[in-house]
Amino acid sequence: MTTRTALRLASVLGVSGVAVYVGTTVLGGVLDPTYSHASHTISELTGAGAPNRDLLAALYITYNLLLVGFGYALHRAMPHEQLLRIGMHLFILSGVAGVLMVTAFPTDLPGAVPTAIGRGHIAIAGVASALIVAATFVLGFAFRRVDALRFLAPGSFIAGAAIVVSGPLTAFAVAANSPFEGVFERITIGLFLLWVWGISMYMLLEVPVHGTFDARTRAIRL
Repeated sequence: MTTRTALRLASVLGVSGVAVYVGTTVLGGVLDPTYSHASHTISELTGAGAPNRDLLAALYITYNLLLVGFGYALHRAMPHEQLLRIGMHLFILSGVAGVLMVTAFPTDLPGAVPTAIGRGHIAIAGVASALIVAATFVLGFAFRRVDALRFLAPGSFIAGAAIVVSGPLTAFAVAANSPFEGVFERITIGLFLLWVWGISMYMLLEVPVHGTFDARTRAIRL
């Protein structure tokens, strides 16, 4: 598999992951008419006792696996680029955290008695958010070191900075039980998904046509 093929694979996995996440979240609202995208968090779709928990959890697990594959394919495109290796590890760790959040540590639904598992969900969500922010900045620096991907660096830094700003606002809205906590959360998650979609589409459509790699990178094979 060549560098370009690996980047195409990464782009397909990234776009697929975004589609699965968005589709699953929309599906959750369709299946449960009492669910509000504005006032309910996404985690509530797979919370303890949620009506469609098993189906939606399986789909969110699929999303996390696709994003792990996205990070792995990026690394395999240029395995000697250390920052891409670090980015891959960050995606793997965030994927593990995402799976734990919808399986072993589901959130407590509103009105339920708080549990240790629910508190664990909150803690893991914080870790997952930090990993996502780290991934955007690490890959931003990695993209700067590859001619064909340098265009993606500014957007990565902007996305990371925007998530750093919106993340605490989301946490405050959730803690205050704001009627718009779902909106704040979707802005934060949407920024990350938009970043993944944007770099995936660039690698899929632009790199095969305009991308250039140095001699060492062109010689890399899986």
